[in-house]
Parts: sequence; structure tokens; C-alpha cells
Amino acid sequence: MEVTDAALEIVDLLGRRWEILMCLVEEPCDKRTLIDELDIPRSTLDRAVRELEAVELLTYTEGEYAVTSKGEYLVYSFSTFLERTEQTLELESFLQWMSIDEFSLDLRHLEDSKLFLPESHDPYAMVNQHVKALEKANTFRGLLPVVGLHAFEMGYEQVVERGARHEVITEPGVIETLQSDESYTSMYQELHKIDRFDVFVYEGSIPYFVGVFDDETVQIGVDEGGEPRALLETDCPEIRTWAHETIDEYEQQATRVFPNALQSVQPTNGV
Repeated sequence: MEVTDAALEIVDLLGRRWEILMCLVEEPCDKRTLIDELDIPRSTLDRAVRELEAVELLTYTEGEYAVTSKGEYLVYSFSTFLERTEQTLELESFLQWMSIDEFSLDLRHLEDSKLFLPESHDPYAMVNQHVKALEKANTFRGLLPVVGLHAFEMGYEQVVERGARHEVITEPGVIETLQSDESYTSMYQELHKIDRFDVFVYEGSIPYFVGVFDDETVQIGVDEGGEPRALLETDCPEIRTWAHETIDEYEQQATRVFPNALQSVQPTNGV
């Protein structure tokens, strides 16, 4: 879609004259009321209303200025754009690690999410929050592009000692670590003896962590070179649906992993 100069000029005008438009979209006002409410010079208001009238965003009737129907529509659209912009800025520390091609989630659903980032007093705040969620959950389902000992130990404890059920889709490199690193091997082998623990390997790259806890809370995490960078947590139903659908897509292309085998002998077929 080609954007015309006229459209860009209106966008610029909406930004520069936003306070006046927001005041008038509530109800029509005369010039004196606008000057008093906005605390601006008369000359500034005169110049602003001329600009807005020129593109038919304002009209002047019976001594009062009012937003036109066209103006109301554009104010609403611009307001939505501003909200999305503010939200994007709030999530910047998370989004900087994401590719838009890999993360198609509507950011509006993340409005009430909690963001966890490395802090000077808690550089692993994301891992700690993930472990807390694991500790509380009776069920966990997720995409796991990397593995960490603290979280794996908590998962082991939950499944083996507390009867939790875990289902994980991960990459071949993670499976190799679990099978060869002595920090993980004994726990991994014992987990495989329990039917409440299922692991699937996806022969490709998993771009981010997605976890669903007790089918209520969702976490989305990003890392760089195996180092956690940011974690979002939410209980939004739309995000929960997205999370399950995303996990399903990977699981349908994954194969079940059995002890001491990188390759499965049983296709998942998405179940």
C-alpha cells in the first residue's frame, strides 16, 4: 500500500494537535473554553484550528468548534495506534530479541503481562520466575529451546516426588546435553521411567520458550546464545490459546524421545 503525502501530513497534524482534538472529541467547545482548558495562547489555538479545518477534521458552528465525523474516525484510529506504540515501547526489552517473522502474536493481548528482566541484584530473574511457576504447577507443557540445571531440577522434583505431569518439545542439542552431561543424566533417565514425563525432539530451531502451567499461566521467554534475556508471564485466555496452538504445531513435526536415543521409534502424529 502506497502512503501519500496527504496521509502523512494528517498523521503529523494528529500528533501535533492531539490535545485539542481530544478535548473537542468529548464535546464541542468555544474558543475561550479551549484556551482556558488547554492553557495555550490564543494565537496558537487560532493556528491549530485553521490547520484542522483545512483538512476537515474540525468544523465551526454557532460559536463552537467540533470534531467532524472524519475527524472522529481518525482520532479513534490514531488513539489505537498510540496505544500500540506505547505497548511496543513497554515491551521493547522483550521484543528486541524476537523476529517479527517468528512472533506473530497480537501484542494487545500482552497488555497486562508481567515482564521479567535481568537485574543487578537478580541477574537470573527470568529463570527464578520460571522455577517458581514450575514449583506451583501440577502440569506443564512447553517449548524448550535451552535447558538450565535449576529449572530441570525443579521439574524433576515435581514429576518424581510430587506427581506432576510434564510434556516438553525441545531441540536435539538439549537432548544431547540431558543424555551426556552428568549433571542431568541420572535425573533424565529416572524421569523416563515415569509415564507422566514426555519429551519430543523437533529437528530444527525453536526460536523462543513457551510454557503453559496448569493450563492457566503462560510464560514466553527469549534468550541469546543460551543466556536468558527476558520473560513475559500472563494468564490472558487469548495468549493461552495461542500458546497451545504454537506448541501443537511443533509437536506435530516432532518425534517422541526414549531413553538413550536421539531418534524416536514412534511418531507423535500430534498426540
